Amino acid sequence: MIYLLLSIIFNALLFVIIKLFAKFNIDALPALVINYIVAFGVGLFFLDKQINPQTVIESNWFYGSVLLGLVFIGTFYATTLTSQINGLSVASVASKMSVIIPISLGVLLYNETLGIIKVIGIILALIAVYFTSKKETGEIQKISNLIYPILVFFLEPELLIQV
Repeated sequence: MIYLLLSIIFNALLFVIIKLFAKFNIDALPALVINYIVAFGVGLFFLDKQINPQTVIESNWFYGSVLLGLVFIGTFYATTLTSQINGLSVASVASKMSVIIPISLGVLLYNETLGIIKVIGIILALIAVYFTSKKETGEIQKISNLIYPILVFFLEPELLIQV
């Protein structure tokens, strides 16, 4: 139960920290890259065994993990831009609603039944992302501002791990 609570707290903090990048005039992309380098270093520091870099590079999973890392950085950057341009709620909703993608893939890949409730849920999730992207005036200021929530929606890191 404690891990669930910590996951919820840190997930919420992540969006707040990303929003603070703009307030403190921090360039998001270098900050995200440095974050991954520091996380890598901390992971190596706490690792119990020695690693041979040559063996890691020659592993069949290495290039896929590098690609996934780049997608993670890109997605967090899109999340940062979404929260700065469209607002924190838009970034959060786009991120959370991306759960409909593995549900849809489950229907397609595992031949699950697609009932009316599931279809309505998927459509409502897409509509929620759209409407949270609208400003208080009820209209989207620039149609190009929708690209960031769409990227967050389709490239959510937690989603990529599941797929």
